[in-house]
Amino acid sequence: MLAVYEHKIPDRFPVGIYGRYLPRGEIERKLRDKGLGIITYHPLVTFLGPPWHDLPGYISDVRNTSVREDRYFESGRMVRRITYETPVGSVWSEKEPSVGDGSEHTRSYFIKSVEDYKIMTYIVEHTVISSNERAISLRLAELGEDGVLLGRLDRSPYQKLLLEFVGGERFLVDIFEETEAVEELMDAMYLRLEESYEQALSTEALLVWQPDNVTSDMTPPRYFEKYLLPYYKKLSAAVHASGKKLAAHFDGKVKAISDLIPRSGVDVLDSLSLPEIGGDMTLTEARRAFSGVSVFPNFPANLSPADEKDIRAFLRVLKAEAGTDEPFMLQISEDLQEGSWARVLPIIADEML
Repeated sequence: MLAVYEHKIPDRFPVGIYGRYLPRGEIERKLRDKGLGIITYHPLVTFLGPPWHDLPGYISDVRNTSVREDRYFESGRMVRRITYETPVGSVWSEKEPSVGDGSEHTRSYFIKSVEDYKIMTYIVEHTVISSNERAISLRLAELGEDGVLLGRLDRSPYQKLLLEFVGGERFLVDIFEETEAVEELMDAMYLRLEESYEQALSTEALLVWQPDNVTSDMTPPRYFEKYLLPYYKKLSAAVHASGKKLAAHFDGKVKAISDLIPRSGVDVLDSLSLPEIGGDMTLTEARRAFSGVSVFPNFPANLSPADEKDIRAFLRVLKAEAGTDEPFMLQISEDLQEGSWARVLPIIADEML
């Protein structure tokens, strides 16, 4: 697994699964004995507040700001309301459980008005980012040779606003109609993230992971080129200067930005969505377009209820397409259909390992 992240070609295809999607037990032990590798991740530094996950290693202190969480039940589901109170105003968001282990759905985003951009700018400017160097060392020691550890970074400013702070429906209107307010917040985010590079890249992690979840229908070429490409260029230069590799999680449609991705400096395009799950490029097309970038597709979760013969047929075609001349890894990086993993993963292991 580490070899293909480093753009080398090992003697067999690795198959990696995000640890959160692999339930522990007898079948899991047999699969890992056969060679199924774990992909785990941990933040290199704490994230700009408010973070996506309220977990150790993600949460930063925010100076002169109080944080409150209130919980209530609605239709049998627990809803969490997180409120950040600052000297310039308050913002709040609500989340509820979603499909998948530990997943949450955002019911209401932090930014609901133009005025909220200024409040969030204050929060970003007063976030105290801390190193997770000790936690990274412990994770690496615990994992050993059973997989790879991705040193997780915060999302790029555009993607963080789109997916975490504002939501796509409002953000794509605001960035067009309220450009100044949006860009003021993004500039503050760029500055704070760049300030964290030295801390982030001084850990033992060999692989740096940008989980941006880019899809070109929400991040069209003009915005990718203006807001994401400069960020990736600076980040990749810093990552490479530290002797590490940069992987970016692009799990949507990428054809429209295919000429921009090779200019980003990213080493690995992680979790490519194949056409079988709504992506718009095959492995062959992506490799041809992203010269010098290793492309790792995700096993399409919508195939998990398919007959065994159909799953095997898909995997055999994919293996033939992967060939032996370029780095390749099949990833399981999203939830399979509930109750199907114990049937599907042994099929994948039998065909690929």
